[in-house]
Amino acid sequence: STGRRDGIAEQYGNCNFEFVIYDEAQRMRRENIRIAMQKGKINLFFYDDSQILNADEEGWRENFLEEARLSSLKVEEFQLEGSYRVRGGHVYTSFVEGLLESDLHIDPRSLGDYELKLFERIEEMLSLLRKKACEGYRVALIAAFTESPGDRKNKTGKL
Repeated sequence: STGRRDGIAEQYGNCNFEFVIYDEAQRMRRENIRIAMQKGKINLFFYDDSQILNADEEGWRENFLEEARLSSLKVEEFQLEGSYRVRGGHVYTSFVEGLLESDLHIDPRSLGDYELKLFERIEEMLSLLRKKACEGYRVALIAAFTESPGDRKNKTGKL
């Protein structure tokens, strides 16, 4: 529902599963939430509605509860007490903070097959990524930005 191809929360086919996990469910649109709730006997949604970035993302708590109510589904809610995604914990956080503060020295040998570059201008970065792709390398961004501040009352993101 948030990727390039149809996901399990899209309106297609008659697939039913025992158990479905939806990560980053705050990115879903309301229509996808409704469909997703019908795909598994048990559906687990991981979401953080404080991380909604774009105007079309509707994965906040009220929408999940309302769609479950409309479908007469039983809901059990759990609040996670911490971050479970970043394996490095303090080490990772220090790395990112150091990177942003530009006082971190990185040994290129520690990156293995990865290449890390910092750019002053996005045009330089895009140019290098295109060049690498043309040379047959797999390229990816590990960070992105959004033009919307994620404000539900200001869906266009214009200030």
